[in-house]
Amino acid sequence: MKGSVLVIGLYGQSALLSLIHISVKRLPLPGESILSTEIQFEPGGKGYNQALSACRMGCRTVFATAVGADLWGTQAEQCFKDSGFSQYRAISVPGASTAFASVLAAEDGENEVVVNQGACGRVTEEMIFSLEDLFSQAAVVLLQCELPPEALRAAVSLAKRHHAYTILNPAPARDLPASIFEGADLLTPNWTEAHQLCGLPVEETRSPSELAKRLLDKGSKSVIITMGHRGAFLSQGGREHFQPAFPIQAVDSTGAGDTFNGAVACEIARGIPLEQSLQTAAAASALCVSRSGVLQAIPWRREVESFLQGKL
Repeated sequence: MKGSVLVIGLYGQSALLSLIHISVKRLPLPGESILSTEIQFEPGGKGYNQALSACRMGCRTVFATAVGADLWGTQAEQCFKDSGFSQYRAISVPGASTAFASVLAAEDGENEVVVNQGACGRVTEEMIFSLEDLFSQAAVVLLQCELPPEALRAAVSLAKRHHAYTILNPAPARDLPASIFEGADLLTPNWTEAHQLCGLPVEETRSPSELAKRLLDKGSKSVIITMGHRGAFLSQGGREHFQPAFPIQAVDSTGAGDTFNGAVACEIARGIPLEQSLQTAAAASALCVSRSGVLQAIPWRREVESFLQGKL
């Protein structure tokens, strides 16, 4: 493999106000108002967080996104430079705002997230095809569902054209053309998203194996279902593997899934087998959950390796 990871996805505003991260003792009930204990402002978006995770895991990381013609859009490139990305591309979309996300994080580690796609919701096929030079350098392409379906379809097509391993993190879960699932080498939903993609209510609990089979029937070659404190489940080529979660005191689960996906992408780009990649990603995710916020919570490779040495 060529060794680099290309992440195309959502970036929310800037280092000042991209992500409102509000700490509360518990999540509110419908119609209820509660007081927060803390508020933080930091860059965010699944694409950005996943790129940052891959970068901190030691991979040459390229990030592409769309921004609005606003203050946050003008500050994006400096943010990406400061993040350590090897290369980055921010497409300016006239008339659009830069994406915005609001996160409620409770003391038990659970969270609720609301995202406005902003400029990323207006990305076109033509915009994706303008990034072909980035695809030609990538060993792994990591995508999420915060882009329009036609943009995702174009990205999958370019990844295949340049023989890149394609990871689709189907978040938020949504109906997609069959060609997108069929073009994915790896699908990485969480427990809720796996049920949604299968058309099942989350309350109708199925086994990870059954959910994985249904997802593989959509055309993806491999599936990893992340299940929070219950671990992660891998199904590929008729083989199944369960990765237990590492026991850790949960502080904030915000960004844990993004950390996991970025770490998996990095390990695959390094040529590490998927089962071993799963273990490393689970460790990175555990470290993220043990910390508050997102940017300061996403771990560096040296921290993950030290953590694994102490746990194995």
